[in-house]
Amino acid sequence: MSKETILFLHGALGSSKNFVDLLQISHEAFDCVSLDFPGHGNNEMEMECSIEKLSEYLIDTISTQYKTPVSIFGYSMGGYIALQALTQRPDLFNKIMTLATKFNWNENEAATQISKLNAEKLEAKVPQFVHQLISLHPVHHWKEVLKRTANILEKLGAAPPLDMERLRTLDHPICLGLGDQDRMVSISETEQVFRQLQKGGMYVIPNMQHPIEKMNVPLVYEMMKHFFNC
Repeated sequence: MSKETILFLHGALGSSKNFVDLLQISHEAFDCVSLDFPGHGNNEMEMECSIEKLSEYLIDTISTQYKTPVSIFGYSMGGYIALQALTQRPDLFNKIMTLATKFNWNENEAATQISKLNAEKLEAKVPQFVHQLISLHPVHHWKEVLKRTANILEKLGAAPPLDMERLRTLDHPICLGLGDQDRMVSISETEQVFRQLQKGGMYVIPNMQHPIEKMNVPLVYEMMKHFFNC
């Protein structure tokens, strides 16, 4: 019996390296593939930074490189991009599972997140985070990654692209998750979206903050097995 293909999508500032531990344990049950978005990780492709363009990239990648439909595990921005792509090309997708994906975007929220991307402050106050960015993006300068992310967030805050009217018409199984200690994504906004889905599910990881490094890998894997195998 062939394993289900799951494509892992990283969040803003992240890369496929974020999923090393989760992929190691998940390969037992699934055919796992991780993707670097343009301007991240080892992907040297240059393109406009926006949710829409990254969604188009995802659609093109799936349609040309994989036997469709595929399932998605998307962390944070990766989950948002997956859902955006789903509304454009539902034929390419099977199931989508997200973790720590924020849905309530506006200019103030975007500005708050962008303010955390000041390179000089990060160098001075959290040099270990800078070292992490350098390790995640070996072919990109970490300051350029910050600029790309700020650009994405600015556009996202000005005009959130995800079409909820379209999303609620689709009958794809979608499971939305977050950590109960996440200060960026609220349980209420996640539940609000979950309640609108035809085949929606929701899960909460105890004692987890927003950073993917805080993820309880064994527990998330159990959630994945339950969702993708049901």
